[in-house]
Amino acid sequence: MLGSIRCSLCFVALLTTASLHVHSQVAVSTVLSFSSTDGYGATVPVQIRDGNFVATTYASATPQDSVFKMTPNGQRTTLSLWSVGARGSFYGRLSYQLTLASDGNYYGTVTNKQDNLGTVDAGELFKLTPNGTRTLLHAFNGTTDGGYPTSAPIEASDGNLYGVAHGLFYTDVSTIYKYTRGGVFSIIYTTTHDTGTGCDRVIQGNDGNLYTACSAGGSNYHFYGNGTILKLSTAGTVLQTYKLAGGASGVSPSLLINGPDGDIYGSAYGAGIGQGVLFRFTPQGQYTVIHTFGQTQGAAQYGAVTEVGSDGNLYGTAGFGGANGSGTIFEYNLSTNTYTDLYSFTSAIGNDPTSLVQRTTGLFYGAFALGGANGYGGIFSANLGLAPFVRTVESSSSVGKVVEILGQGFTGTTSVTFNGVAASSFTVSSDTYLTAVVPAGATTGSIVVTSPTQSLTSNIPLTVR
Repeated sequence: MLGSIRCSLCFVALLTTASLHVHSQVAVSTVLSFSSTDGYGATVPVQIRDGNFVATTYASATPQDSVFKMTPNGQRTTLSLWSVGARGSFYGRLSYQLTLASDGNYYGTVTNKQDNLGTVDAGELFKLTPNGTRTLLHAFNGTTDGGYPTSAPIEASDGNLYGVAHGLFYTDVSTIYKYTRGGVFSIIYTTTHDTGTGCDRVIQGNDGNLYTACSAGGSNYHFYGNGTILKLSTAGTVLQTYKLAGGASGVSPSLLINGPDGDIYGSAYGAGIGQGVLFRFTPQGQYTVIHTFGQTQGAAQYGAVTEVGSDGNLYGTAGFGGANGSGTIFEYNLSTNTYTDLYSFTSAIGNDPTSLVQRTTGLFYGAFALGGANGYGGIFSANLGLAPFVRTVESSSSVGKVVEILGQGFTGTTSVTFNGVAASSFTVSSDTYLTAVVPAGATTGSIVVTSPTQSLTSNIPLTVR
């Protein structure tokens, strides 16, 4: 069930000892360790307007899942709790990552929910305010509108939320849903075994279309299928179904992200036991394996590329393997097309790192599912020597619209530019959050925020439509 789902969200790779490289600038430390009373298995921390993070944990001893707020130095405040089924069940599992939307609220899903009376539904879509007020937006019925979502929705350029209800098993069809600002929920597409099953979170590409990786279906369906990458419009029209060929090209793709070059990147299982691949997928539908993991005895590795760094390279984590068998942080340099393992975890820091995100100060943060001081996982920080930057809440916009920008040191900002064109206006709300209006003449490119003491550039170009 959820074990199968989690495996569909990762690839397996075995590394050769010779490929390991410890970068001289890498410094990793635990900033928060969980105990049996406050949950385990934290998910991806998401930077919010005040410069802090929000994240989720799985059930604690109560048992309850939680959404919590965390400062960069690990001070934790619980925002909301979900009562769930008996510990170890899949009931109530919160989504892999929350979404910070342009209204300042956080959106996510619950895979499945069991209340104190034993009533079970097929998952929920919810909104959470910064002060912890939770609103149920939609309860999935498991049939006509799908069910068992494992990821948060995204906010697309039209202001609506789009997401995927995965299905209980990876061989079940998935539904792509839309939730409007006016509160209307609708299904825009239901997959088939040919277009893909067990689909992962959606992203919006630079072309404005939606993309999702499906862990099964497509080619070779008599054996569940090799998986697909599905491209569709925000109206739900399927524009392309790329069916993985298997073998050296990989199977069961997962966790797509937008690259700084306009292409899409992800990971998949490889040809052999314990192998895996990183791949590039272009908006034109070209699929290319950019790295194949080697194989060595006893160095199994689970992970995915999850972040574009402020240097324009791809970064991710692998849950096992490395010099100490506890996982690694890796980098893929898009300029030189080279892969490097930057850091090998130890059990003292934590085991099974499951995510990586860069805070706008330049430091990376991530979660580990196991190990640490109490054995229940926690949150770590990693200094990879990268520079500070700014991040937009929106991935695309248009002339005359307001863009929200996260960063630090905004007090005293003197200018904001969109690919070299000065913003029509900008408003500094706090030292870590400002808004700017896209000016006439702006084109797709980097945002630069300038103050008397610094000039910060966005890590991913903003698409101007």
